[in-house]
Amino acid sequence: MSEWVQTLMGLATGELAATDRVITLITKYLAYIGAYQHRDAWDDLVQEVLISLLKSPPKAEQAGAIVRHIQTTTYRKFIDEIRREQGRRRQNPDGENSGGQGWRRNVSLDDAMELSEPEDFWARQMDPGLRKALEALEARKRGVLETRYLLGCTNEEGARRLAIPLGTYKRLLAQALAELRELLRSAEVAP
Repeated sequence: MSEWVQTLMGLATGELAATDRVITLITKYLAYIGAYQHRDAWDDLVQEVLISLLKSPPKAEQAGAIVRHIQTTTYRKFIDEIRREQGRRRQNPDGENSGGQGWRRNVSLDDAMELSEPEDFWARQMDPGLRKALEALEARKRGVLETRYLLGCTNEEGARRLAIPLGTYKRLLAQALAELRELLRSAEVAP
């Protein structure tokens, strides 16, 4: 049984060490995605993620899958917070949303992403070999990898964000991963 499975079990029983470990991961991930403009909402976001994990814990038993589940949940709660904030700002003085459609319809994923994206994902501390391999990829394939793995979008969200059909998005993702794998393997073999 992995450490993270034990941590989630400890979280469910109210173990303080497990709760602290999960809170640390959530906070580190919020810092990683550059959520500093929304620092005042971090405590609420942490609480929402913890409640979400308690309501529906991840079914995976691999540590990486559990960590990614927590990161994805954190990211989605963060995007929801941005959308709520945008919805509050878009309210009319009489308290009704413009169009009466609610904040989810008023704030697109792209608008929320612009508020949350760091200046340049590729400028982060990244392994030079990985950066070189990513730069060698075609721009569309690099964009698919960015939306999927750096922004944490689902396939549907990524396809919508890049304005391409879902099938094309999935095909480009598979091709990009295969090419990236091959570029990294050839870099390991090169002297």
